[in-house]
Amino acid sequence: MSVRKFATMVILVDFPNGGKEKAGTYVLLTHRAAKMKKHANEISVPGGAVESGESLEEAALREVEEEIGLRGEYLKVWGELPPILFRNSSGVTTPFVSSLTDCPTSTSLCSKLILQEDEVQGVFLVSLSELLDQRRFTSFRMNAPLRDGLPFFYKLPVFVVENVIPLIPSSTEERAPKRRVIWGITAITLNEALNCIFPQ
Repeated sequence: MSVRKFATMVILVDFPNGGKEKAGTYVLLTHRAAKMKKHANEISVPGGAVESGESLEEAALREVEEEIGLRGEYLKVWGELPPILFRNSSGVTTPFVSSLTDCPTSTSLCSKLILQEDEVQGVFLVSLSELLDQRRFTSFRMNAPLRDGLPFFYKLPVFVVENVIPLIPSSTEERAPKRRVIWGITAITLNEALNCIFPQ
């Protein structure tokens, strides 16, 4: 069985002076469109399938621009995280970590965003400090029997965040719960990024 390759981008945004937004470093996340065939309405980082002839990093940068309109010239790529295998082994995604340059306020960042509405319905920020707060982190155990029938268990991270900064509110923003649950591949990706940036 062939394994499809995907690439994603964790984008860090630093607001040094505060103001409308509290000074600090944030992670940019997207709210997937409701009409997506897969992962509809889920929280994610920008990313998608790798096309023929492009590198993983090129794919991640292209997907960022296609999904939210943010051009690669505004991103400084820090590096590549370990690849993450999909639960059904049908694909593998390689996350990259980058920082946004020349955007000192959320207003200046919003001016650079253009959503691909077929894929993304909203964009928001979550502070690193909240993601690092152990009270916002939990995990759950997955039962995944192997093909030979033997039981196999593994834990997956889950982030529960309450304070977000909507950059482009989704159509359901008014009805959206204040508490956002980040799970699945996105939570694994954020957990890997945090462990890399803050190894202790």
